[in-house]
Amino acid sequence: MSDKTTYYPLDDIIMRVREEQLLWLPNDVVPEALEALGGAAAHFGNWDDSDIWVAPASLFSVRQRNRALEAGGKVVKGYSFYYPCRVPLLYKAGITKWCGDALSKIGFALRREVAEAVRACSYAAAKMHGIIY
Repeated sequence: MSDKTTYYPLDDIIMRVREEQLLWLPNDVVPEALEALGGAAAHFGNWDDSDIWVAPASLFSVRQRNRALEAGGKVVKGYSFYYPCRVPLLYKAGITKWCGDALSKIGFALRREVAEAVRACSYAAAKMHGIIY
């Protein structure tokens, strides 16, 4: 994806968190589940910031999701949010269970309060560094 591409139209996601079904691969099943997903998971393995592997469930076919579930993955209620700038220090502050890709300008979290906090910090950092105006 180019640096101008966003997962959702900018106006739709910039100021809010969106509820979304996510395919979550817990750390103990990531290798097997990624193998089950094959090339469909390639984009989601190189996040800027991540302590979990998660992606929108809708991006995978039913067959791919079923194979990932058989390997230990889970489809869970989660949240997507605008992520224009890296904020890796949040992990040191204890804000975990999220991932973000500043190049794609999208992040995902398993809990709403985490998504809100990361979105706000990323947005503020992007404004401060002149990434967005």
